[in-house]
Amino acid sequence: MGSATWCAPLELVASWRCLPSVLGAISRINAAIRHGKPAETLEALMDPAAQLPDVYPLAAPLYQHQLALLQSLGYTRCEHLQGR
Repeated sequence: MGSATWCAPLELVASWRCLPSVLGAISRINAAIRHGKPAETLEALMDPAAQLPDVYPLAAPLYQHQLALLQSLGYTRCEHLQGR
């Protein structure tokens, strides 16, 4: 019997290629949160590479507050997510 070869679906392969840009976007979001400026955080959240759902400009202070709280609780401990 020959060995079976597994082929990844095209969508999965495409998502692997996107991974560096997504990680870069996450890194920029985390850096913006650490800077403490809602406008900067909003801009990072709106980056299409982040692949996030709709982001609302009026909620920028809320995003900043909530995401900074999550950061302070250690929800972004992995170095590759913190952009360090």
